[in-house]
Amino acid sequence: MPLNSVRGKLLREIGLLYKGWPKEQWSAFYRAQDLFDVNQISENRYCRQPGAAVVDAETYLCLLENSRKHQELIKIYHGKGERSVQEAANLVGLKLPELYKEDEE
Repeated sequence: MPLNSVRGKLLREIGLLYKGWPKEQWSAFYRAQDLFDVNQISENRYCRQPGAAVVDAETYLCLLENSRKHQELIKIYHGKGERSVQEAANLVGLKLPELYKEDEE
């Protein structure tokens, strides 16, 4: 993935973490911007390989995206106490059979 693409996606994910906060308090957002701006290729004996920063950014992006998705799933499926049999069946897409009723004559 190209560096600019990773940078944009990573900064967007970090921005989602700070949703509702004033932009002046987005410390991780500004730190990530600075790290992308400072990252320059120099002699390999003094720094890591040229693609190492991209790999690190992709890994961090993957962590942030999956952490956000995990929190969304927790909100949806977190237990709210004991469920009835009907609610549990509906949760997994099943229907309970109708109960037997004797004809009253």
